[in-house]
Amino acid sequence: LMQRLLFQIPAIGVSGVVTAALSALCANAGNAQPHPLSTVTVLAVNNGQEVLVDLDGKGRAVRLACLQAPLAQQTPWSTVATAQLRKALPVGSEVTLELRARDVYVRVIARLLFVRHQFLSPAKS
Repeated sequence: LMQRLLFQIPAIGVSGVVTAALSALCANAGNAQPHPLSTVTVLAVNNGQEVLVDLDGKGRAVRLACLQAPLAQQTPWSTVATAQLRKALPVGSEVTLELRARDVYVRVIARLLFVRHQFLSPAKS
């Protein structure tokens, strides 16, 4: 049974629109072996939880780990989530990703880090 925790993304400043479901696995990531880090350039924001980045000279779709954004059909929230992620990650910006795995769609799964801190932080009550 996976324990799920709700987090907000204060860097984006959206309360209740973009939330992240962080599993116990991600919450305990500090206890696991370190994952490789890669500094990448943002090429595009595809939606509220997926970005296109230049990874090793190739455009790669990256699904942001620990983040659950509204689906495209969940308007207007999906549009707001995508716009806010675009604001936080403008095209051409450099970010650090903690590479985790690949999903069934062959996307890279990675945690987004800003200055080596998690992009996601616990919600304030």
